[in-house]
Amino acid sequence: MQCQICGKREATVHYTEMKDDKVEQLHLCEECARERGFGSGDKADFSLSDLLGSMAEEDLPPDSSGGTLRCSRCGTTYAQFRSSGRLGCPDCFQAFRAPLIPLLRRVHGSDEYMGKIPVSAGEEQRKNREIRNLKKRLDRAVRMEEFEEAARLRDEIRSLENENG
Repeated sequence: MQCQICGKREATVHYTEMKDDKVEQLHLCEECARERGFGSGDKADFSLSDLLGSMAEEDLPPDSSGGTLRCSRCGTTYAQFRSSGRLGCPDCFQAFRAPLIPLLRRVHGSDEYMGKIPVSAGEEQRKNREIRNLKKRLDRAVRMEEFEEAARLRDEIRSLENENG
């Protein structure tokens, strides 16, 4: 695959971003990736921890006691998580729950683990999961008073349910 910027060199850096349930991909050679700040040094260098840290909320309000948000078990602060992209212990998930939920939604499109469906499970399993996901999105659209989106989701759910029936 050729670099989408220069069109001359082989793309070795593949950047994928999800925005509003749409996937956008960018395929770059190392040189174009470096020029656009996707890496440093001789090779484009990405780490999941850097990505997570950069996506975390910057301006986080202090915890209920007025202090810095901190894990009571390991002492990791939210600022440390932001700089490293790594949590200190399993209790950090609960300590940083409020800011982590929006981050998980941005990264995964959901804050719930949905698991994978084995290929052998069949089409009906896939449709049922899709209907459940659409119903969650419908509930969210209604809460946000996005009625046109809610109507579209309702119609999509009905269509899938009619296929199952």
